[in-house]
Amino acid sequence: MTVHEFKTRIISAAPVGAVFSNPGGGTSEVVSIDGEKLVYLRRKSRINIRFSDLFSAYQKFKGMKVTTNDLKEFSPDVFDTIARPAGHDCNCTIMFLLLNQAGLAGDIEGKGVRGNPFACRFF
Repeated sequence: MTVHEFKTRIISAAPVGAVFSNPGGGTSEVVSIDGEKLVYLRRKSRINIRFSDLFSAYQKFKGMKVTTNDLKEFSPDVFDTIARPAGHDCNCTIMFLLLNQAGLAGDIEGKGVRGNPFACRFF
């Protein structure tokens, strides 16, 4: 799968206005999409994630069960709030939700806590 095919699949599954129930509570709403990134609203925060970053993580973990900790270790500047200004923990769960909606990952497992992080299998 190319990055273009990946992006097309994500956009088809999660167009602007799509609302996802977060595994830890609350929702995430896709508020805009451009050629490079998807912007979603989590509580009152607008958070960006680039398709190229989603695709890189997908390619790295395809065929594996991946946790939020794995994503943070792989690319902290994207998936770890501590690596601010770019990174954000919510990018982990939005990635799981987007991939699941697009049929590229299974359901989210775990409790999102130390010792039992959120996880999902990438197809």
